[in-house]
Amino acid sequence: MAKKHHSEVQIDGTPEHYIKHRRRRILKACLASLCGLLVIFVLLLGLAALIVWLILRPKSPSWSLRDVQVVTLNVQFYRSGRRLYSTGPQDTLLLNPQLNADLYFTIEAENANKKIKLVYDTINVYSSYADYRFGHTNVPPFLQGYRNTTLLHPELKAQSVPVAVNLGYALQNDIRNNKVLLQIQVDVKARVKIGSYKSFSFWVHTSCDIAVTAPGNGLPGKLLSAKC
Repeated sequence: MAKKHHSEVQIDGTPEHYIKHRRRRILKACLASLCGLLVIFVLLLGLAALIVWLILRPKSPSWSLRDVQVVTLNVQFYRSGRRLYSTGPQDTLLLNPQLNADLYFTIEAENANKKIKLVYDTINVYSSYADYRFGHTNVPPFLQGYRNTTLLHPELKAQSVPVAVNLGYALQNDIRNNKVLLQIQVDVKARVKIGSYKSFSFWVHTSCDIAVTAPGNGLPGKLLSAKC
């Protein structure tokens, strides 16, 4: 029986399997070089970030609630379009309680950085009672300089805000007892400014649980306590 002979295809006198092997070696070398360059780039980027951090020592902006004046805070019960001055539980299904509020805040914004300015693009202030949000106001954008503390005095008004009947009775009872618990939320959209460079935006959220007295005898209600 005749033996079969296997022959290799040659390109320019070079065996085909050798050409394929060389191509694989070149591809592996290219991939290894690319990975090495990527690792070096990441290390340099990390080193640059570390140097910048060591130079600037950035600190997050700090927002806090310093004072509250309660000019108006009441709940009124309506039925058939007329306000009721005295109501009882028997009227529950017929009532339409509405909340009215006029609050003045003193809010402190602090930038403790020596070499970084802060740009505040959006500043929203929200008020809630028993986790029910009843009011919102905002503060105009501003630029805060180095090592600066700024006091802001926004006013928040809420007029005829519908609330649930049980919530209306609870608020009315707190007002009579001259101690009302509120939640104040401050949401700030900020950017870092170094020279002419401005960073991407980030949010700073501050939430405070406060206790205030009710206004009366021509005097505004005052802040009893605040936990932020």
